[in-house]
Amino acid sequence: MEKDQPNDNILLARRSLEDIDGYELIDDWQFDHKKNKWYIKFSLTLDAQIEGKFTTNWLAFVHEKYPAGKIKIYPSKENGIEHTYLHQEFNQNTVDGIQWRTGAPCLEEPLKVVGRDNSVEEPFGSAPGRLRWYIERLMTWIHLASQNMLIPPGDPFEVPPIPATKLSNILVTAEDSKTFGFWSHHFGKSGIFYFTSIGKKNNLDVVSFFKVGKEPLKYEWGEKIPLNLGNGILGIWVLANEVPVFSQWELPQTFDQLKNVLRAQNIDLAESIKTLADTLRSSKNPLLLVGFPIPEFVGGKSCQIHWLGIRLPTLSSNEAKPPNGFRTNQIGRWRNDLKVLRNDLSLRWVETENWSLEEFSRRSMLDEQITSMAFLILGAGALGSVLVEQLAKLGVKNITLVDGDVLKGGNLVRHSLGVDDVGEGKASALQERVNNAIPYASAKGINEYFPTKVPEDIDIVIDCTGSDEVLSAIENYNWPENDIQFYSFSFGINLQKLFVYKKGSIHDFSYQDFTTQLSPWGEKDYVEHPGFKLPKEGIGCWHPAFPGRFDDVTIWSGIAVKEIEKGVNCDAIDGVSTYKIISDDDGSFSGIIKDSL
Repeated sequence: MEKDQPNDNILLARRSLEDIDGYELIDDWQFDHKKNKWYIKFSLTLDAQIEGKFTTNWLAFVHEKYPAGKIKIYPSKENGIEHTYLHQEFNQNTVDGIQWRTGAPCLEEPLKVVGRDNSVEEPFGSAPGRLRWYIERLMTWIHLASQNMLIPPGDPFEVPPIPATKLSNILVTAEDSKTFGFWSHHFGKSGIFYFTSIGKKNNLDVVSFFKVGKEPLKYEWGEKIPLNLGNGILGIWVLANEVPVFSQWELPQTFDQLKNVLRAQNIDLAESIKTLADTLRSSKNPLLLVGFPIPEFVGGKSCQIHWLGIRLPTLSSNEAKPPNGFRTNQIGRWRNDLKVLRNDLSLRWVETENWSLEEFSRRSMLDEQITSMAFLILGAGALGSVLVEQLAKLGVKNITLVDGDVLKGGNLVRHSLGVDDVGEGKASALQERVNNAIPYASAKGINEYFPTKVPEDIDIVIDCTGSDEVLSAIENYNWPENDIQFYSFSFGINLQKLFVYKKGSIHDFSYQDFTTQLSPWGEKDYVEHPGFKLPKEGIGCWHPAFPGRFDDVTIWSGIAVKEIEKGVNCDAIDGVSTYKIISDDDGSFSGIIKDSL
């Protein structure tokens, strides 16, 4: 069914383009039912210093509720650009019946390359201004692309986009500045690697181990991604000297193009695969990794290896009959392989992500002084469950949880575990959850009550139990002689307060000192909540069981992390701190402050 005329805002947007120098309308608004968007076709004529005047055709798509929604502009099949440039999606042809190619330039924020010297704020609510803003940025993008000036020195380096693919798997590596030192001696070489498929749909192919001659490179993953060489899947890697692109910023689309690009870097791809092919014959659609060095910023020194994956066709089996005139040996099998590794073979690129801890840290983690420490958390209840996950996501890898309780239905309202974990030991269930939360976590759960045997390489002990019995056991436990900091976190009535007890050395901890310092705070808490009655079972005077919300648990867990961070960075941390939630006169949340006696 044909759409009616576009709305007045869309018509206004087109009229606002008429006075742009170099713009010319080719076809007025039409509706594309697959994209559910309106589009116009237009040309842009620019005057380049080298080529002189040149014209390119484009199609701009807007949402039917424009100026709301996304705007995308694609090169036209007719007189549109055919190569892929920087700040552009991979530019390839589309099926018959579609007028545009796939290579939409990146014109949105936060890209500032085409607006460096003036404001680049997108006029989101302006019907006449928003589409015009995109067209003008496109013209600047075309001009800079023609001058090879899209990314000047100092801009963040950009890897080439992969061609559109129907493959759903994501290839995961873990490259950083440390592994770059290893790879810097192996440019132009090739070898095999192991990867493991994980995820609920086995849709993550995680690389764990590279074999480089007699040298191995093993990524330092956590418990979720074991090395597992016995059951790992094999692939082939080739390390190029530079980014394997041609025609501006375009990755090869055929096997022949890839061979030619690598041959220009003195790498014989066919020979590398031939040498290693027999290791892949049991693999269905094996992976080929093509790596290359990249800098952090354009013009800077290379500091990291980036890998791109290609899904190869299945190679011939050992039993396959070779062509006439060839024996059933490596040469004969290779002649069979060449039937599938044809020059015109379309490459199936795999989306690749770098999950190195260094890369993750760009989004902010705790200091390495803390993340390298070994944590022991006693108590995997509400606070312990949130705290352990926060620590893991902030970069702490080595965490041991101790708790003999099992998860009950009533725990779910303020615990990070879910329905599937009811009846399971809290510690072991959290171990699985935390190790699945981030690929570097190596959490271990012990489904026993403390005191029990715990690892000896502990740097920090955190008590989240609220148990006087556990605190007494902490004092009497035979801790290793190394320096171990101690923290105890507990809630006030209705989770309105967090009590923090800190000791620079667990060897100096005494239960008597703990109760002496915390008792006044507990008494004050009762005065502020007159009529509150303690449950009878298993509760200490300073840590009652009471109603409390999960959002408060997460707030207090965040403050606990900051107290740990402060304690690690201080020479003397002994003492007690109390934080409390304050409310406005109407009872609504106002903030959190430090409490005082």
